[in-house]
Amino acid sequence: MFTGIISHLGKLTQLKRNGRKIYLSISEPELQNLLKESDSIACNGACLTVIGKNKNSFTLEVTSETLERTNLKKLKIQDKINLELPMSPNSRFDGHLVQGHIDSTGKLRSKKIIKGNAILEISFHEKYKNQIVEKGSIAVNGISLTVTKVRARSFFVNIISYTMENTNLKYAKIGDELNLEFDIIGKYVENYLKQSKRDVRLLDLI
Repeated sequence: MFTGIISHLGKLTQLKRNGRKIYLSISEPELQNLLKESDSIACNGACLTVIGKNKNSFTLEVTSETLERTNLKKLKIQDKINLELPMSPNSRFDGHLVQGHIDSTGKLRSKKIIKGNAILEISFHEKYKNQIVEKGSIAVNGISLTVTKVRARSFFVNIISYTMENTNLKYAKIGDELNLEFDIIGKYVENYLKQSKRDVRLLDLI
C-alpha cells in the first residue's frame, strides 16, 4: 500500500524485452542503498518487485497485464520515473490510500503553468465515470492529487510548484499517457451499488 507521495525521481538506464514482459533498470542513488531483492516499489504508480540490483541501478520485472494497463510500455532510456516506497506501520499518511494497481491511462489534454503551479486536464475512459468526483482523490503517475473539476471524459487537477519540480509531470507533454488509479473507496461503493441493484432485480423476479 502507498500514499501517493513521491519520494524519489529515478532515471531509466536500461530496458530489455522478453516476450510479453519487459525488465526495467532504474538509477536512483539513495534508493539503491535502501532496496533489496523482493522489495516492492511503485513506479509511475504501478507496484513492481525488485528482482535484482547492482551499485548503479535496481531491476524490475513488468508483466504483460501491467504493460497493457500502464504507460510503462512507452518508456524510453533516460526517462524520469516517479518512485515511492510502500507505507510502513509508522509512516505518516499524507496522501490517500493508493494500491499501486493502475486502472488505465489517460491522455494529457492541456497543461497550463501559472507562477510555477500547473493546471492539468487529463482524459479518462467512460467506464470509470462513476469512480471520479469533484474534490475526490486520484493517483496520476502515482501522485496523490485532488480532482478540481470533472467533465464528460476528462478531469482537472491543480499541482503546486514543489510537486511539478519533483515529479515527472514536469516533463509531461500534451498527448502523453499518464497512469491513473481511481480511489479504492469509490470502487467499493460502485460495486456495492451494482450488487444492490442486481439483488433488487432478483427479488422482483421471485
